[in-house]
Amino acid sequence: MPDVTPKLEIKKPLGNEYVTRQSFNENWDTVDQNAASQTELDTHKADQTMHITEEERTIWSEKETPTGAQEKANVVRDSSVNKYSAYIPESHIDPNTTPYPYTATQHPNCPNDTDLWHLRTYYHQGLDSDKVQTAQNAINNEMYIRYNHGTWSSWVKMLTENDVIQPTAENTSIEDSGDKFAATDVEGALSELFTNVSDGKTTLAAAITDMGQSALGNMTFAQLAVKVKDISKNASSTPSDVLTGRTAYAGGTKITGTMSNNGTKIITPSTTNQTIAKGYHNGQGYVVGDPDLKSENIKSGTTIFGVGGKYNPTFKWDRGKFESVYNQTLTIDAPKDCSRILFVLIYEDDGLRYGSSYISIYNFDGSRFYKENTTYDEKASLTLNDKSFTYKRWVNSHIPSYDEDYIIGYY
Repeated sequence: MPDVTPKLEIKKPLGNEYVTRQSFNENWDTVDQNAASQTELDTHKADQTMHITEEERTIWSEKETPTGAQEKANVVRDSSVNKYSAYIPESHIDPNTTPYPYTATQHPNCPNDTDLWHLRTYYHQGLDSDKVQTAQNAINNEMYIRYNHGTWSSWVKMLTENDVIQPTAENTSIEDSGDKFAATDVEGALSELFTNVSDGKTTLAAAITDMGQSALGNMTFAQLAVKVKDISKNASSTPSDVLTGRTAYAGGTKITGTMSNNGTKIITPSTTNQTIAKGYHNGQGYVVGDPDLKSENIKSGTTIFGVGGKYNPTFKWDRGKFESVYNQTLTIDAPKDCSRILFVLIYEDDGLRYGSSYISIYNFDGSRFYKENTTYDEKASLTLNDKSFTYKRWVNSHIPSYDEDYIIGYY
């Protein structure tokens, strides 16, 4: 049996074998199946995705390997971590101006000048640039940090596992944006709150007590609320006692008033009693007064609104003449000692001249209660005032004017 090649398995006849046409053709078929044509070869060489360029090969060759990266990391570790600190016992290196990244010093500019401090200075872009500095105490694990953006800040202690503080109300600060508390910690704020609530309850209890209900400052808010509701239970007002449209609390409930609003009520005295309407009056109402309501103006034996009269009038009379003009009003004054006219008598007794005579008597209210006319009905009007009267004639238009006589009765 012939041997075969390792890749394409082409048959290689042994020395004692005969090469047949069939085996020869099979070998060529195998070569044809596995060999590439010139076109396929050119396409394969031009495939940039499958094959990298020479420039890409160079870049790829320069890529870091895990071994090379570890070697570089070891160099950084050896050049940074395992450094000796600069230490000058005589001068104590000043942390503010040290050019050394690692320093051991007891300079006053350290967190304190009694302990030895290991300082690590981190420079941004040189000795004069922004920098950060850490300081670790050489005898314990206290650590501090500060920064420099032109000037050094204060040292700030860094917390360690030994510095963990258990939060308590006393050491927990509060943010009082509304400035409600004088205290700055939770315990102080709670104490202030308790005091304010206690004082408030005491004040509320005192106010409730002033309103007729017993209350104590140590009562709960629920108990005080009941006391507040009880304030109006002993009030006796009813809706009719409260002005309409207004509300009040009585008997433990809210009531709406039904009392009518009379506003300003003005009463003018008369000869009969006048009922005062029930309801609310605004206090601006009044009973009309009269300055003449005096005893000297009231007849003796007569009482008006509690004022007894002292006046005893003396009847008087007077007579006179006036010229009556057709359709014109005349005013005749009474004598000066007249207080009030009681009646006026108008008469004309000149029958020889006019062929007639008449008499008219006018009462104090101006009404004519007596007349006598032998020839015609006298037509005239008369109005009485307290101390004068007016007279108007509108008959006998053919007689422009004539004299008339009058008698006034007065006191």
